[in-house]
Amino acid sequence: MKAAGVLGIALIALIASVATAQAAPPTWSSVKVQRISPGVPWTEPRITVGPDGTLWLVTNGEKASDSPGAGGEENTAPAIVMYSTDGGNTWHKTPADFAGQTQATPDVDIITLPTGRVIASELDSAGINFPGAVTDDRGKTWQQSTGTNTLADQDRQWLAAGPNPKTGKERVYLLFHNLASGNAQHNMFVASSDDGGKSFGVPVPITLPGDDAYADLQCADSGGPSTIFVNQRDGTVYAEFTTRGTPIQGVGDTGGCTTLAAGQPLEFNIVAGTRVWFAQSKDGGQTWTKSLPVDDAATGQIVSMQVAYAGLDTAGNVYVAYPESPNGKKYPDYSGAGVKYKWARPAASAADLKWSDAKTFAPADPNAPGHVLVHMTVGSPGQLMGEYWTGVARPNQAPAWYMTATQTLDGLSASPHFTTSRISNVAADTGTASELMGSCTNVPGVAGIINGLACGRSPDVWGVTIDSGCMTHVVWPAVDQTQAASPDAQHLAKDSDPGTWVSNQTGGSSLCSGGPAPPAATGSVARGTCPDRLAPVTRITRRKDRLSRRRALLRGVSRDRGCRSANLIHPPAKVARVDISIAKVRGKGRGKNCRFMKKNGRLARHYTNCRRPILIRAKGTRHWKFARKVRLARGNYRVVARGVDIYRNKERPARRRNINHLRVR
Repeated sequence: MKAAGVLGIALIALIASVATAQAAPPTWSSVKVQRISPGVPWTEPRITVGPDGTLWLVTNGEKASDSPGAGGEENTAPAIVMYSTDGGNTWHKTPADFAGQTQATPDVDIITLPTGRVIASELDSAGINFPGAVTDDRGKTWQQSTGTNTLADQDRQWLAAGPNPKTGKERVYLLFHNLASGNAQHNMFVASSDDGGKSFGVPVPITLPGDDAYADLQCADSGGPSTIFVNQRDGTVYAEFTTRGTPIQGVGDTGGCTTLAAGQPLEFNIVAGTRVWFAQSKDGGQTWTKSLPVDDAATGQIVSMQVAYAGLDTAGNVYVAYPESPNGKKYPDYSGAGVKYKWARPAASAADLKWSDAKTFAPADPNAPGHVLVHMTVGSPGQLMGEYWTGVARPNQAPAWYMTATQTLDGLSASPHFTTSRISNVAADTGTASELMGSCTNVPGVAGIINGLACGRSPDVWGVTIDSGCMTHVVWPAVDQTQAASPDAQHLAKDSDPGTWVSNQTGGSSLCSGGPAPPAATGSVARGTCPDRLAPVTRITRRKDRLSRRRALLRGVSRDRGCRSANLIHPPAKVARVDISIAKVRGKGRGKNCRFMKKNGRLARHYTNCRRPILIRAKGTRHWKFARKVRLARGNYRVVARGVDIYRNKERPARRRNINHLRVR
């Protein structure tokens, strides 16, 4: 029998492994939500999901005037907010746009709070800062954000929110870097808000003089931060940014101002990072520790093609996803890159994070166009999806680039399995990887300066989110490469459909598919997200309860507390049923001193143990009612109402809440 049991367990494990390996690739539906305004080259939209399941996005809308923005790439098309209540299939613009915008650029971001508040932001070229606002009425009115988000010389903002580790109250974080002044002293900064994004306090630098990361950042040697996010259980804040390392043989890494001495060209604005830095704060963004999960400085391989990305799973494990050029290819050649990720279990200090070996979403190929603009969504432990642009070679034309997703459900294993699918057949852009990354020249010594200031490029950021069912939603830009936009024949794309697009995962495995399933009767809910071990809370409405010899009438309410995962992805909180017990008690009602009422409304013949009740189901759950004819004897009675959630967590009796004592005369 023992051997058979072991064999059975092994067989189950084998079946599970095969099922994981053969998981169907994700399927997608896509909808264009906003067209490109004339003169606006592209957008960099962002997306989030609210506590009620509403999807929210921010992008650039119709061009408000014909005056050009700074640098030729920015525009005066205002940032607009849109929402969807049907899973991303249809979208509606908010009744009002958020205030403070003068010359909006494509750099935008958006988040929601547990209260349902929406916070939106854009980088405005008029002040080189972040006009932003909050709304509590779904965009009918907006209150403009104030404080340090209105300082000058700020670039590429990221928003996040989570509990303040000291108070438990919600804190909003704004991550950015300084732009032109970064040539003198460069850093990544985090400003926090304790009033829900209405005002932001003094920015705190993530790196300090003496840090290796600080040295890397100097002389503006970074393209900016890549993301910020918060562990929703303990309030730990994480921020990611990329730099170039400058190793000199016999000396070590000498920082961003010594690139020429190390044989590297100067770069500005768009910097081909060779390192990915990962920072964390355990005190609400006041102090930061750093980790270096990816370091290709010695080989010069590029690991930040505009952006790398990071995230965490429901258990708090952290992940970084990044492109990586083939060994032997360096700036300004961005072609042939693969896509990889690493992960680590949480630690008290970022310096203590133990990063895994690199796992490969998509392999590098020096003879292929490659992959760029890597993003990522994460659900349950080891279940993640990389989203990125894949280049497709075309005869006699520049490569065309398409939104692609690669998913793994066993990403923590030594040899994960992967499934890949194209998200959309609309071309996101055309050109070589170097052209997309703003590298249009290779003039010795000054190529990086020219490329960062004068060359065109692709968008560098778009948006990903995951809903409560652990399905991914992506908002992304399609650059205008139609003949109407007058591109040259090399860059023309017949499948170009310019605008802001949303792609919604409609099939395949969710990113919470590996955990224990809830009861079959619960329907389609997220699985394996966070361990819901909390029973519901039930209250009897004492003013309305009645118990007589011939009638029982009881009412009350019950709510399920659910669970809170690290990344705020959790199964629905739902009461499955409410059970009632009615017992005639003698003495203090302990031990064998309870005669429970049976389902037929009559009392049991004998007194039994009070801890073994006869349970009868009430009608309703959130608001429940128990009404029926009974045949009861005179005496003292105890009524107990117990909620049971869809994960079979059973409520225990609690005085002054779900227990009531009545007398039948």
